[in-house]
Amino acid sequence: MVKNKQNNNKFKNRRVGNKDVLDKPVSYVNIFILLTYGFITVLTPNLRAIDSNGPKFLALAIFNLMVWGYFIYREYNNNSLSTFNTFFKTKIGLAYSVLILLSLLSFTKSINVIESVVQFSKLFTTFTATWIISIILLKDKRIIKYLAIGLTGLLVFDSLRVFYETYQYIQGDIESIKLIKAGYSNKNILAAALFVKFPFALWLLTFEKGRLKYIGLIAIFLTAIAVLFMSTRAFYLGLIILSVIYGIFLAIRFFQTKNKGYVATVVMYFSSLLIAFLIFSAVQRNFYPEEKSSYNKSFTGRLATITVNEDKNARLKFWGWTVDLIKENPLLGVGHGNWKIVILEKENQMKPKFSYMIVVHNDFLEISAETGLLGGLFFISIFVLIFYSFIRSVIRKEPNDYLKYYFLSAFGLLAYSFDAFFNFPHDRPQIQSLFALYVGLGIALSYARSNKEKERSKTEPMKLRVGQNKKWLWVLPTFILLSTVVAGYVLVLNFESLKLQRIGRDEKISGQTKTPAKYFLNHYYQIPNLAVTGDPMNTLIANMLIQEEQYEQALSLLYSENPSPFDSRHEFYLSQSHFKLNQLDSTLYYIQQAYQLKPLYFVYSQNYANILETMNRDAKAISVFDNFLINTKDEKKAWKFNAELNFKAGDKKKAALLMDSAFHYFPKDTTIVRLRDYYATKYLMPNYEDAVNFYNAKKYSEAIVYFELSEAGYYELGGYERFPDFLNSWARSLLELNEFEQAKTIFKKVVEEDKKNYYALMNLGNIAFHNEKNYKEAISYFTKCIEANSPDYYLSYKNLGTLYLIQEQPDRAIENYENALKHESSKEIIGNLHLLWKSKGNEDKAAYYKTLWENYGQKRKPPDERRLSL
Repeated sequence: MVKNKQNNNKFKNRRVGNKDVLDKPVSYVNIFILLTYGFITVLTPNLRAIDSNGPKFLALAIFNLMVWGYFIYREYNNNSLSTFNTFFKTKIGLAYSVLILLSLLSFTKSINVIESVVQFSKLFTTFTATWIISIILLKDKRIIKYLAIGLTGLLVFDSLRVFYETYQYIQGDIESIKLIKAGYSNKNILAAALFVKFPFALWLLTFEKGRLKYIGLIAIFLTAIAVLFMSTRAFYLGLIILSVIYGIFLAIRFFQTKNKGYVATVVMYFSSLLIAFLIFSAVQRNFYPEEKSSYNKSFTGRLATITVNEDKNARLKFWGWTVDLIKENPLLGVGHGNWKIVILEKENQMKPKFSYMIVVHNDFLEISAETGLLGGLFFISIFVLIFYSFIRSVIRKEPNDYLKYYFLSAFGLLAYSFDAFFNFPHDRPQIQSLFALYVGLGIALSYARSNKEKERSKTEPMKLRVGQNKKWLWVLPTFILLSTVVAGYVLVLNFESLKLQRIGRDEKISGQTKTPAKYFLNHYYQIPNLAVTGDPMNTLIANMLIQEEQYEQALSLLYSENPSPFDSRHEFYLSQSHFKLNQLDSTLYYIQQAYQLKPLYFVYSQNYANILETMNRDAKAISVFDNFLINTKDEKKAWKFNAELNFKAGDKKKAALLMDSAFHYFPKDTTIVRLRDYYATKYLMPNYEDAVNFYNAKKYSEAIVYFELSEAGYYELGGYERFPDFLNSWARSLLELNEFEQAKTIFKKVVEEDKKNYYALMNLGNIAFHNEKNYKEAISYFTKCIEANSPDYYLSYKNLGTLYLIQEQPDRAIENYENALKHESSKEIIGNLHLLWKSKGNEDKAAYYKTLWENYGQKRKPPDERRLSL
């Protein structure tokens, strides 16, 4: 009881200590600054940059510079320059500062220091914003309420835009859910912005009363639906865990205070989530178009694929590689901003394409890999310290007017941590602004709690002590001001580069090159030296120079720097330029380098093999593609190219085997099928082509000789299934030379393989009819012709009619002749029908066909000679 009384007195004193601050009006300047930090990165447009993150980070840096200058002026006039030092008097501020220091030290391990500078400028910009926000909130935390109202309003606005674009998706005006952006750069940034702002609405619901409480509830309800519509797996999981922790917090507060208002809050919150889920499920089930996309999966279906992206299990694969990098570089990492450069050493060994994973999709791992284990631990400690302070505040039963600020900081970072674990918010200025707000608030709270002179620190400005050297107090703010200027300048150069990249990309998409390479060369300032996609800038410009046939300039640019040594395009364009200048030794050297860096990229293998072949190194050229095909089976051109190389080298067997393997992977590709037959024929039936040529030239004696020589290969290669014309052509050649028995034997083999082969059946019928006078057998074959594949109905019915006429079966003859006329007119058949009907005493029918015969002016043209083609 005594202890509780002491605690209550302590909190009472704390509240009394705040009285002077609470009695003062809030600073509208501070409200404006805080709201600007909340909105500036959202409202800044892309300004013709290829990536809107560039101008947004620049806008944040410029605003930092303005506010920092204002603070120096204000604090100097108030004799309170020591306020700037409060950041370092907190564990959170120190942890953040050490992270900045380790990031700088990691430059010593960077392959590309310029990229480290660019990425550090973004990190430092967020750091400075956090520092400024902590100073503002240290003086008066009440302005958080205005920020919460403003960002909750933005949350509602963003959610409504999501609903409108979801409606457009249902109507078919938007092709896919992934194209829903609501004014943000892409779907993922929008989803992150919704979820990471979510704690502001939660804060209003939990700690405000009246209208503001219900505004928070409405925002929660709308945001929950919007997050569900966005089909973003990380935030599905985040919403579940955040809600569970929130429910636990409310339960604890209820048992601590016996305040039934917490029960009402629990009911309102979880009811809104349940209704949101039911609405989402109903809309998805009843209105979503039938699109076979992972974004159209159910809530649980999407969660099941959380570690998978478009390249199956790619995220887990890259996480594993990143853990390996951390093990290999535990002290200072691979250099700030250099993960995307170093990881290419592994990625390019396993990836044929140039669509790179330029981020880990896990900030905790990426920061640890780039700045070392200590850097990662200090980054994590920012979260841990704020979570710890919040938990301690809950355990100590602190009143809501103090606890609520810890709640916002902790739940804000909890929401941010889900984005950081599955995405890359460190590179998204909209999310970094929120990070700065949450951490800045946590630092302000931490200092207020740890300050020994609580009453003085909350009631009056921190004044200079008598005799304190005022000059030293200028050092820190001036250093930060100058550093902010440098970071801002780097971000200006980055912004200019992004505009340059936008021009290049737009012209590439349109297919119309209007801007000469010289323009890009003159506006390339080497900061940054990597494009937003991770491509080295000098290789992009070198490619333009090569297209303009400026090979010497391309070489000069490429030799000047290699900002991404594992990318491979640097070496490829060097080889291209040397080749155009007929410098084959250099061409071979650099294409070999490119091939070794990215062995699964077909173009490199092809160019490498071509150069080797040009230099009469056929065996080496073949080995290049042999190695390529060991790891890559889905590149059609590789199979064709390797088969051609082997065929030219005289290895017909291997060429045939290669195309047979290709057929296994591409059974429906007509070119593969044709080449498979071609190389197989060249290997096992080397005389078949001569047989076909003689056959088409009607030199049947010679054709028969080569058909006989090809027979063994024919059966070895699969016989009729692979070469359906082989036996028919051979038999027809025999038929033309009156070798009826041999022809008949071969035609019968065709029918054994294909019972509906019209050509073989017709010829067998003709042999039985004309040569053997076996009318019964002939009728059997001609009858089968009618049911064969692609039959000549006229000829089949005519032959049957004639056979029945010979056998004095007039009714059957008439029936077949009349069926023949349904398919083609013939004076001969008409004449026969006239005589047949006359013999039967049907004068009307006889007269009808006589009239047709007299008026008939056209004779059926004989069909063209059957020709065979390879």
